[in-house]
Amino acid sequence: MSKQQIDAAKDQLEEFAVSDVITKELEELRHKVEKFLFALENLLRANKLQLKKREIFDTEQALKRGRMALVKRADAASLEELLEYLENYHSLIQDRIDAAVIAAAD
Repeated sequence: MSKQQIDAAKDQLEEFAVSDVITKELEELRHKVEKFLFALENLLRANKLQLKKREIFDTEQALKRGRMALVKRADAASLEELLEYLENYHSLIQDRIDAAVIAAAD
């Protein structure tokens, strides 16, 4: 092999390595989104009685948005934004459930 061919092969190998890292990071991000969707779905299922109809509707919409992003194979930036939204939304719903439980206990 000539020096040019060796350099071209090295460049191609580096491109594949970068592509593999990006693919792995994207799959990890998709897994985190799936995990939060599952947690949010379980939270909704377990606590529907403590939530208002609007909160239930909004939660179902958040779940649909997340599922659609996974189906459409969204890019990393979109998935990161979705993950942040789901984390914040999960926290908000959990706080509302906790408040409803405390109010019911009083």
